[in-house]
Amino acid sequence: MILKNFLILSTMIFSFCGFASIEGMYHVEGLNKGKAVSTSYDDNERCNCGEFPFDLDESVELTGIHGNVMTLKYTTKPLGKIGSGFHSKVYHAHWIGENTTTTFVALKIYHSDHFEEELKVLEFLNEKDDSERNHLIKMLGLGQYDGYVLLALELGGKDLRNYYNKIVPMVERKARSNDELHTKIIKGAARALAQFHKYGGHGDIKHENFVVSRDQDPTADVIDVKLIDFNVSRLYVDKDVDVEKIKRYDIEKFGEMVYRMFNEHYSTASRHKFVPEVNESNYTYNTKLDRVIKACFQDESIRPDIQEIVEFLNDEIDEFAYKQNATGHQIEFHQEPTHYGQHGVGSGYSHHMNDPPHEREQQHYETQRVAHVHRDDSPPRRKKFWCFDC
Repeated sequence: MILKNFLILSTMIFSFCGFASIEGMYHVEGLNKGKAVSTSYDDNERCNCGEFPFDLDESVELTGIHGNVMTLKYTTKPLGKIGSGFHSKVYHAHWIGENTTTTFVALKIYHSDHFEEELKVLEFLNEKDDSERNHLIKMLGLGQYDGYVLLALELGGKDLRNYYNKIVPMVERKARSNDELHTKIIKGAARALAQFHKYGGHGDIKHENFVVSRDQDPTADVIDVKLIDFNVSRLYVDKDVDVEKIKRYDIEKFGEMVYRMFNEHYSTASRHKFVPEVNESNYTYNTKLDRVIKACFQDESIRPDIQEIVEFLNDEIDEFAYKQNATGHQIEFHQEPTHYGQHGVGSGYSHHMNDPPHEREQQHYETQRVAHVHRDDSPPRRKKFWCFDC
């Protein structure tokens, strides 16, 4: 069987890349098993998303979130692969409907048992009203085949950097340029993270884990972005986890992401370099995005939460609270701020925040009003960067 052989072989390959659920989330044997068969598909037409011209030679059946049968056709050929991670691979798939119409989805196939956390989060989010999770990728179906867990996910567009590269010609991609487009992209990413922070901490914030809507209008005031990949995420319902610490870590990584995107030369020169030490004295740029970057690198005790960052980007506040406190002024709100505030319970989250996401060792608070704190300005530990280009 092509699928089986391919997935077994994939466990032997160390790859870098990532992407982005139904009852029975802890017991694989309780999941409905999908049927997989090889098919012959000679039609070379592009799928209706317009990006994948290939033959579909695999088929699988999953159970949809409403109990319906989902028949998916896909291929393991290179053109059909969206991305891969340490425990899974993601393929572009066609959902063949009863009325013969076709919808495109992402088929995520776990080749290890590290699916439980993401499945738990996706299942939790599926219980929320769409308006409360519309910036978070959605699970559409679930199945199991030959020991592998398969998730059908909403198919997003390009990640933040690939979207920017698509819109901006290469000759115009210069360091600290296209500030307006960058700001609109970061606004969308901040909005998505703020939505997830109502429920928990993500733990793996980077540009690859935000995808832009496929029908995005580049002239819109805010780019519509969705957050994906919840393998190391933790929810407030996890009573033994310090969710607040994960969220503060998310903010720091958000700052790193904004720095990398805005300083184009940095990312193109070497994606594995450290982000330089960023603080008020050595990073003197002062655009709106620069102020976000500096805020994200503040000491945990005064670092803004993501909702404050959203308000700042939306011009609802003039300055971050930590800056106002440093000068002895009170922060001025243009409108009543809304903080998504639940406080985590317990402190049993023993993961180390500087370790790679795949080792699952990552570790909202109201901004504390303190005059000054000493911070550790040592650079973050190197991360493995995953690529995702759907």
